[in-house]
Amino acid sequence: MSRINRIWSLIEDVTSGLLISVAALLTFYNVFMRYVFQSPVNWVSEVVRFMVIWGAFIGAAVALRENSHIKVDLLYAVLPRPMKKVVSLFANTVGLMFSLFLIWQGSILVSFVKARGQVSFDVEIPMFLVYLAVPIGGLFLAIRFLERIYKIFVSPQTKELGDGER
Repeated sequence: MSRINRIWSLIEDVTSGLLISVAALLTFYNVFMRYVFQSPVNWVSEVVRFMVIWGAFIGAAVALRENSHIKVDLLYAVLPRPMKKVVSLFANTVGLMFSLFLIWQGSILVSFVKARGQVSFDVEIPMFLVYLAVPIGGLFLAIRFLERIYKIFVSPQTKELGDGER
């Protein structure tokens, strides 16, 4: 399982990192063109927006994997170990349910937009490709929440409950 996890982690890292990095480079390019040559490139801001959307949805799964989401763990830190398991299981189950909701509603949104043939204004990218970030991001999150729930049941150590440090 660790080999599959490493490959999946690499896919998440490279995809989200590449999307955000290229978006930053394109933004720099557009600023350079606008202020140095007084010739802004219209399509750049639209493409950057789409790349950031995709990067953020995939990056949310990376943050979950790295336990980097914002949380208040003051109460969690003083709970006895059995209660930590219960709280972790509850929190990760709610996260999984939210991820499944994103997949379900995102798929409906993608179907709706695809059926209407909507395209973006400047680049004329089919908008269903942009909205596809919602169900795919939900899938990436669901996989990570399932991983955390699995660890709650198999790990004897508190820090592996899905809410501790990695």
